[in-house]
Amino acid sequence: MFNLNSLSGQNLKGPCIGAVKVNKAFTYTDRSYECAAWWEEREALKGVHPVYIARSPYMPRTLYVLADISAKVTNDFFPALWGGVAVSNKPYEPKHIGESRIVHSHISVEDAIRSTGNSPGSDLDWYIDPSWWPVFVEEALSELKDYYKRLPEFWDQWAKLNKETWKPESFQDSRWTFDDEYRSRLSMVAHFGMNLEQWARRIEKINWHTSHWFGRDSDYQRGLWTQNTEWSKTIPIKINE
Repeated sequence: MFNLNSLSGQNLKGPCIGAVKVNKAFTYTDRSYECAAWWEEREALKGVHPVYIARSPYMPRTLYVLADISAKVTNDFFPALWGGVAVSNKPYEPKHIGESRIVHSHISVEDAIRSTGNSPGSDLDWYIDPSWWPVFVEEALSELKDYYKRLPEFWDQWAKLNKETWKPESFQDSRWTFDDEYRSRLSMVAHFGMNLEQWARRIEKINWHTSHWFGRDSDYQRGLWTQNTEWSKTIPIKINE
């Protein structure tokens, strides 16, 4: 079975766990260059592309689904500038049209799994191999238990507040009022409640989808699954064993 801890540090992209089919080409503009005026426009190519399990460097505790979609450059703007003013007196001509690129498309775990097995034909069709669904449940269970375990600490800090007896902890905190403290403590309760909801709903949605497709001993259901996911077989998806 896949080790969730392997997605950490610099290694935030895991194995290929599924596929995405682009039925309607879309355009993505990359503005991430060191000069704010520069950009490159890319058109995603129709067809089937690989999907990976990944973690965001900004939310390292949360798994998500990442598609690497092949694309071509359709336009760009990289003029030589000095203080934001073009150096050349000639109109800029795009330099990279037709070159190959990759467009990274993110989608939540719930949405990717919920789309798996549906009738194909949407702008984007997603397929996440069912062998990986328990991995996402495993993560959600771990996070759910952790947030539940830590909730009482923050609940107690909020619940024991008394406006009549409360005082700032130090002179430096003298501008910090009771209302500030109350809002701060309550916001932590809300934070934990939000995460309890998030992880419990993820488990609920994945379990429902599993039951919908594989909880029934039905030739019709099995045939429908095969028919609706046949397009994904062009991608070498790793089975989680």
